[in-house]
Amino acid sequence: MAPLAPLPLQAVPLPVAAIFGGIGLVLVGLALREVWLAVRYRSRRPTPVGDLSEASGTISVTGIARRADDLVTAPITRRDCLAYGWRVTDLRTVRGFDGSIETRTSEVGRGRDSVPFVVEDETGSVRVDPEGAEFRLAEEWVADPEGDPVDRADVLAGLGSLGGEARARRYYESRLDEGETVTVRGRVTTDDSLAASRLGVRITGGGIVVEDATPGAAARRAVRRALYSGLSGLFMLVVLAFLLGWLP
Repeated sequence: MAPLAPLPLQAVPLPVAAIFGGIGLVLVGLALREVWLAVRYRSRRPTPVGDLSEASGTISVTGIARRADDLVTAPITRRDCLAYGWRVTDLRTVRGFDGSIETRTSEVGRGRDSVPFVVEDETGSVRVDPEGAEFRLAEEWVADPEGDPVDRADVLAGLGSLGGEARARRYYESRLDEGETVTVRGRVTTDDSLAASRLGVRITGGGIVVEDATPGAAARRAVRRALYSGLSGLFMLVVLAFLLGWLP
């Protein structure tokens, strides 16, 4: 069988080329950001909380996450925590008349919430106000959900069949629980209203990154994300280059 020939340039619709190129570049950009984060986690030691009053710029702290005031309740497991994220997918298995089976997955909802919390190490504690923060928390599949945050009549809950189609809803949740090890990257601001035991500073503002892991574990996560995003992006760009005839 002769190898497939690339399509002539005029045969590749401009929207298709733009989509492939845009997705590929975005994925490669995300991979580079993950590499940058991994390098930062590995190359810079966390700042002790007791030294934050003299710190400037973007810093990272590692310690135990504690309650500052209130808690939030994760909607799937109904567990109280400091922050959570959730997503629900609809898994459809379609059986054709010829005996073929096709599985399709679509996301039907997602959400997140968080409250201010405290990071505590052996030198002190500091308040983190996570509004607008990026939470990078370990996600788990919840086999027996206590609640369903998606209330839509057009999405079946559980498992059923209709017209040769079986559908199941899958639930995923990530949480930052009290007592977990946490690494926070952000900027330190002064706050005279805070108790002296918390050094009169807090970590707040945009650009905060919260990981429920030590810096080493956070770096390994970032490397895995970089590999996945980078390889996916390069694949999209290679396919586009082949379609355009830029590769032999």
